[in-house]
Amino acid sequence: MLHHNNVEVVPGYKSCCGMPSFGIGDLEGATKKADANLAYLLPLVEAGYDVIIPSPSCSLMVRQEYPLLAGDRDAARKVADHTYDLMEYLKKLSDEGKLSTDFEGDFGEISYHLPCHLKVQNIGYKSRDVLNKLPGARVEMIEQCSGHDGQWSMKKEYFSLSLHAGRKLFRKLEKKEAATTVSDCAFAQMHIEQATGRKSEHPVSLLARAYKLK
Repeated sequence: MLHHNNVEVVPGYKSCCGMPSFGIGDLEGATKKADANLAYLLPLVEAGYDVIIPSPSCSLMVRQEYPLLAGDRDAARKVADHTYDLMEYLKKLSDEGKLSTDFEGDFGEISYHLPCHLKVQNIGYKSRDVLNKLPGARVEMIEQCSGHDGQWSMKKEYFSLSLHAGRKLFRKLEKKEAATTVSDCAFAQMHIEQATGRKSEHPVSLLARAYKLK
């Protein structure tokens, strides 16, 4: 999809961002992952590349936690300053007149869940704004926690409680007749599907369909 918009893409996944370690208080493990990723990403940033991350938890980690954790704080800040959420980057392309609008289809009602880890980055509502450009799209944004909370809900003893925590979101989605449900967070997507039976996907998937990409 990025190639379709004339963006040169270099795969830059060195290792896990470290959020799972950070979330359970393993600061040593999180720092090791941060340092490994920064050693790989910094030369790319210095060569003029931006860092594009499709997962809100990972982009939050790189932007806000790496500058506090990493051994090389200057490197961390430099990478953080050139890091974007995927949909934020697409909105930037759109604002610059560089986003292709050769969309096809009729998307109708879309329920968009705004993930907590995206909201806390204070970048606005980029996914909603880009989705509204799709033909026939009518996007309703829901700001409500899914209750997943990282690895907490993946523990057997907390799973039912996590579904209870997300019940306000699930009820709102169940009341809607939207043909499509989206969330930038893969964990929230999974939780929504488990609680409501509704398939949820990343907003970029809708753009790929609108571009008729394989």
